[in-house]
Amino acid sequence: MASGLGTRVNTSTPKQYLKLGHTSILKLTLLKFINNPKIDAVRVVINPEHHDLYCEATEGLEDKLLPPVSGGERRQDSVRNGLQSLNLLSEIKNVLIHDAARPFISEEVILNVLKTLELFKAVDTGISIKDTLKSKHPNATYNRDNFYLTHTPQGFDFQTILELHNKYQHQTFTDDISLCIEEGIEVGFVESNVQNIKITTPECLIYGGLIMQQNYITRVGYGFDIHKFQPASDHDNTIKLCAVDVPFNKSLSAHSDGDVALHAITDALLGAMGEDDIGMYFPPTDEKWKNADSTIFLKHAYMLLTDKGGIINNIDVTIITEKPKLMNFKDMMRKKIAELLNISNNQVCVKAKTSEKLGFVGREEGISVSAVCAIMLPKNY
Repeated sequence: MASGLGTRVNTSTPKQYLKLGHTSILKLTLLKFINNPKIDAVRVVINPEHHDLYCEATEGLEDKLLPPVSGGERRQDSVRNGLQSLNLLSEIKNVLIHDAARPFISEEVILNVLKTLELFKAVDTGISIKDTLKSKHPNATYNRDNFYLTHTPQGFDFQTILELHNKYQHQTFTDDISLCIEEGIEVGFVESNVQNIKITTPECLIYGGLIMQQNYITRVGYGFDIHKFQPASDHDNTIKLCAVDVPFNKSLSAHSDGDVALHAITDALLGAMGEDDIGMYFPPTDEKWKNADSTIFLKHAYMLLTDKGGIINNIDVTIITEKPKLMNFKDMMRKKIAELLNISNNQVCVKAKTSEKLGFVGREEGISVSAVCAIMLPKNY
């Protein structure tokens, strides 16, 4: 559920599209469900006025999400729209309904809700109250064992919750389990994780940042690649660097398109994840990769990172060459890398250096590139 305005957080941008670190709250939330092997499909209900924000927040995840649907005036209307849109698909057994602004839901809770749905048609999640519970009016103390704070996801037999939303669409309920209670349906319960807060106020953003630090580890990767020059072909007088065509009177000797910079960045990302190097995934002995576009290699590394729930903090690239001169191309390269990895331009640095006429590069025999990246991975990775 991502169609709200989130006005209590006091920002012009709806809270689900705000960032914790370099990643939107919505994307952090979606990764928890996309990467769960028990979840078959994920659909987001959005405010149609936020479509551009949604597209930006979910870049790189498009193939893993059903197309979004528009929400309604109330949360209840938005849920009903989402459920009705799913009803047009193939047969669905169970559905989980979750708030986009709860990015710290644990895999354990999700799995426990699904398991409990084997016994109940509706499952609530929440946190047991540990403090003394009082009422202001009248001034009285209550047995806290009889209460809990409701969280999401809430789980349901799909047809049951769809029928209830259609039946009670002209009444107002603050959450979906309340419809089941109104109907007298027995509801199961799963204890939520304490960190599963809903980002609601500016203070929640601060707390969310602290949770991010606790839940993620920072990993650094280093990549290096080098390619020699060879005579340019008659039909091409450019070389590829960071997926940008740079005019030059020579070409780079390589099995693929020779983008030495993207090769180094790819290796840096793979190294940060503890994966094999680029040559293991795309061996130069395989004719399949003959003259291949090196963006394929980079996107594969990015896909591996996304599948692990990882986040890129920054990319730092140093291209060492006497010629061609790259001063006028660095900004284009920076923007291209950011576009390929779905990050901001200010998370990418591209530097061009010479080797002061020393060695292989100094003799203008080729180009070498060093790349460093910092990523964040979930601690349970």
